[in-house]
Amino acid sequence: MKRLLTLVVLALMVGTIFSQNVKREGNTFVEVKSDKVSLKNDSLTAMTYKAKDGKEYPIYLSKNGKAFIVRVSKKSGREYKQYLPQVTEQLNKK
Repeated sequence: MKRLLTLVVLALMVGTIFSQNVKREGNTFVEVKSDKVSLKNDSLTAMTYKAKDGKEYPIYLSKNGKAFIVRVSKKSGREYKQYLPQVTEQLNKK
């Protein structure tokens, strides 16, 4: 029983170590983060959203039926989802 428990804990530790996205740079480890948003469970609509700055963004629907657009952060340059509750309400009224 003790041996089985040790093997389970060891397997969990190894799985945790390899599931992290890190790369080695010399003697330091740096976490690798993705700059892209995953859209694999989301669907693209035919509608667009015009922001205050004049840019038009395609509207996506999440698997839960929430409307959102994909924007890029000015500070970090990463993509993020901006949810649009007003658009979601209008789509649900129809």
